[in-house]
Formats: sequence, C-alpha cells, structure tokens
Amino acid sequence: MTSSGISTDRVAVTRILNAGFDALAEYDAFGRLVGSAGGLSSGFAWARVGWLASSAQRPTPTEKATPISLQGIFVALLGLEGGGTLLAVAERQVVGQAADELASSLDRAVAGVFGAKLAPWAILAGAVGIGIYLASKGGGISAGGRAVATYKVFISFDFDNDRDYRYLLSAFAANPKIDIEFQDSTPGAIDTYDVGRVKGVLTTKIRAATHTLVLVGKYANTTHRDSLKIGTRNWLWWEIEKSKEEGKKLVAVRLAPENPIPDPLLGAGAQWASYEVESIAKALREA
Repeated sequence: MTSSGISTDRVAVTRILNAGFDALAEYDAFGRLVGSAGGLSSGFAWARVGWLASSAQRPTPTEKATPISLQGIFVALLGLEGGGTLLAVAERQVVGQAADELASSLDRAVAGVFGAKLAPWAILAGAVGIGIYLASKGGGISAGGRAVATYKVFISFDFDNDRDYRYLLSAFAANPKIDIEFQDSTPGAIDTYDVGRVKGVLTTKIRAATHTLVLVGKYANTTHRDSLKIGTRNWLWWEIEKSKEEGKKLVAVRLAPENPIPDPLLGAGAQWASYEVESIAKALREA
C-alpha cells in the first residue's frame, strides 16, 4: 500500500501532474482533506472531487489505482496506508482503455517515491506541525509551501433542505488558493432533541470560528416547529443572531436568486458571495 503524505512530497506531486493529471487531493481515513496540489477550472470542479471522496457509492480504494470516469472529469482513486485516499484528477473525458492507462500512470508515478524514504510519517508530521503553528499565528500553508490566510468558518444552513450544498463545500478546502477549515454541527445532525443542548454545541462551534458563512436557501424565513423554544423563527436565524452577538464576521451566499434574505442578515454588514470558491474566498478576505 502506498504511504500517505503524497500531497506534501514535491517529487511525488510533480510526477503525478506530469503523468497527465491536472490536480490531486489527499484525504485521511476519516475523510478529512490533508493536502492538495495542481489546479482545476472552478470551485464546482473541486466540489465534485470532494463529493466523490466522501461518497459511499465510490469504489473502495485499493493499492492499485481505480479509474472513475464522470461527465467531463476523470479520477484515479488510490488507497493509502492507514486508510487514506488519493484522488488524481484529469479535467477531461477519459474512458475505456485510455482510462485504464491513465490510472496505471498514477501507479507508475508514485511507485518507489516513498519506498526510498526511511521516515515518511516524520516528514508529514513536520509539515502538520508547521501548519498548526502558522494557523495559531493567523496563517496557513498552501500546497506549494506559500503562506496563505487561514479561515475557520462556521456554516449556517438548512439541514433538511440544503445539506447537499453544505457537503459540497468541503471540497473548497481542496483549492490550493485558500486555506479554509469548515466546521459545523447543525441542529439536524446533533443527536439530541434538547434545544438547550443544541444551542450549547452550536455556541461552542460559533465561538471557535473566525467567520460565519450563511447558505441562504428557499426556506430561510420559514417558521420552525420549535420556534418558541428556539426563541426566534428558525435555527438559521438563531445561528446568525448568535454569530452577531459573538462578533463574528458574516459571509452569505444565496443558493438561488429568488431565495428570501433572512431578516437577521438585513443591515448586518454581511459580505455576499456566489456559490463559487473564488467568490467565497474573496468575501472571507473582505469581511
């Protein structure tokens, strides 16, 4: 099985990109992005990669690269030591024998790169340690070693109706242009019906964030069945109000032009963005 830490090894990254791929993304055994390199044409392309990485429908990663042909995009899926996954991406249509050959080129690109290293985990741990230090100073590390801004973003969204948009956002962290850590525990995902406990969990997440990103869906102003217990119209409203109370910077994305703006966002000084990584990154910088 190939060692993890490929995304931090310049030789391995260069070999993979030169083998015919446009980008790569590495995930650990828990499905968390640990590194990326290269570039894709849009945030949506990165979102598709992130969706594939977390999808239960994808093939189980093995020690030999598995070709996956999607519409307009090709991914070679490779299992890593410790249960991690490497996705090498070619942003073009590749099918049939050509797909098998391109997947094999990923195997050849990584073969022997890590075998010659005595302590690949020590190298990876060093990179992680540096990343933690810079994050504590308000910065981070891009795939090329360049310092970039680090944002810890709490995402406020309608779990029942807009969860797919939230899950796709995980792929934005794979974009080498920006270092974003998304964190949330939505009321719909917290294993309790106790409104007080839900508020406690959400408050902890909001306080740990630098920004709150609000995904404005069709039902943003709909009254929740527990609105009296929540103390406001719905959980989205409560999260916005709590973020304002905690002094968090606000960024908002309308998932459709006709979606109503939540009342707590009106006059709140939120930066508005479209559902694209470049637009959200710009709004985070300017908030």
